[in-house]
Amino acid sequence: MVPPPPSVAELHRRLETESRDPPWSVQSEQLIRQSLATHLTSPEFDVAAVECRRTLCEMQIFGYSENAAKKWSEVAAGLAGQMAASRFAGSTISANEKNGKNVLLSIFYGRQP
Repeated sequence: MVPPPPSVAELHRRLETESRDPPWSVQSEQLIRQSLATHLTSPEFDVAAVECRRTLCEMQIFGYSENAAKKWSEVAAGLAGQMAASRFAGSTISANEKNGKNVLLSIFYGRQP
């Protein structure tokens, strides 16, 4: 039996305690930011944070349209595919609406370096 993928909350807790791998973390954050700048060009999104550690990268995005969560899911899936060779085994997405704003959180998780 295959275990279920880790939850967003579990991955976020891991991210908070995991050390950085400076060369890889910086390179991965730059790659993610460049990809987001290409794919999230409209004013319907704000990239709040991109942070990578040793085996995890977390993206916090705010979306302002009713289709923001769907569009973010598509962008995140493409980015996960692009990043797969870089050490990631999977990704998870959380989307919540608060005061007319979509709060989107994606975490890529992966293999030990």
